Amino acid sequence: MPQPLSKILDTTKEWSINFNPDCMEKNSELGGLIADIIARWSAIEHRLAHIMIMLLGSNPVPAYAIFSTLINSSTQFDAVDRVAKSELSEENYERFAASLSVVKTMAKARNKLAHWIWATSPQVPEALLLGRPVKLLEKAVRIQMFQSEFVVKSPESKAKYPKDLYHADLENIFVYRKADLEQIKNDLKQTAEILGCLLIGLKPSIIEPDLLAVLPPEFRKWFSSDEIFRRLSNLSLFAEALSRLRERQKNNPQAQAE
Repeated sequence: MPQPLSKILDTTKEWSINFNPDCMEKNSELGGLIADIIARWSAIEHRLAHIMIMLLGSNPVPAYAIFSTLINSSTQFDAVDRVAKSELSEENYERFAASLSVVKTMAKARNKLAHWIWATSPQVPEALLLGRPVKLLEKAVRIQMFQSEFVVKSPESKAKYPKDLYHADLENIFVYRKADLEQIKNDLKQTAEILGCLLIGLKPSIIEPDLLAVLPPEFRKWFSSDEIFRRLSNLSLFAEALSRLRERQKNNPQAQAE
C-alpha cells in the first residue's frame, strides 16, 4: 500500500521533489505498469457497460452512447446499479452489488493514478511520487498570496512569511513502488474476472452456441450459471465485498448497497 512521503523521507537530510510528467520516462518500468493499469480500467468500464446493455436488452449502440455520456464513473455506477436493481432477482442483485463494490474501490485507486500529479525524488529513486492535486493547489495559492503581498507592499513583509511556506506537504504526497503498482494491476485483473463471471452467470446464453456444441459434456458445465457463480464466490475480492455487504445489511436491514 502506498505510504505518505512523510513516513519515508528523512527530513533531517537534504531532500527535493520534482513535479514533472517526464518522470515516466525516467522510470519506464513503473510508467509501463501505470499504463497497464489505465488500459485495464478501460476494459473494466467496457465490461460494466456490457452488463448494463445486457440487462436492458437494448441495441448496444444507443445504449453505450448513453452510458459513455454520463459525466463520471459515479454516475455510471449509479445508472448500472438502478438497472440491475430493477431487473435482477434478490440473489443475483446481491452478487451484482458486491461486484460493483469491488469496481468502485478499484476506481478510486485508478483515478488517483490518472488525475493526481506525478513527481520524483532523488531520496526514493526506485519509486514515483503522487501528489494530491487539491493540496498542491492550496499550497500554490498560498505562496502566490504571500508573494503578492511582498511585492505590492514592502520588503519588510518578507519577515512575515511562514517558515513552512515553501515546504512540501509530505502527508499528501504518496510513494508508489513497483510492488504497489503490481498489486493494483493484479486487483484489476481479478476485478475484470469478477465482471466476466457476473456477465456470463447472469446470461449463460452469451456464450456462442457453436462453441458449447464442440465442447465435451464435462466441460460444458463450466459455463453453467451454477459453476460460474461458484467460481465467482471463490474470488477473494468478491468474497470480501460480499461479506461486508451482508454485514452492513445485518446491522441495518434497510441499508442500500454502496
